[in-house]
Amino acid sequence: MIKSKLSLFMGREKHRMVDVAAHTGLNRSTISRLYNDEMTRIETDTLDRLCILYGCQPGDLFEFVVNPEEDPVLAVIENGRVIKEASPKKKESAKSNNNK
Repeated sequence: MIKSKLSLFMGREKHRMVDVAAHTGLNRSTISRLYNDEMTRIETDTLDRLCILYGCQPGDLFEFVVNPEEDPVLAVIENGRVIKEASPKKKESAKSNNNK
């Protein structure tokens, strides 16, 4: 799961959402979704503006966090390394159709 770290950047600079909106021209609802970690996607233009404002790289604004309860397949990866092979899903219906 991708987590936004915009709130950390804003806190460090003591920026309010209206400040970020004024400096970047971004819509306050866009900033709010990123701040509250409720975004489902992000435009590259939004990333450009935030990176310019905070003098950072896109990877500084986001973090990949494994949550085994939400996605057990991703839970087999820790710090970029496979710690346990995921067992492939069995396709019984495909096999039974081939045997007919």
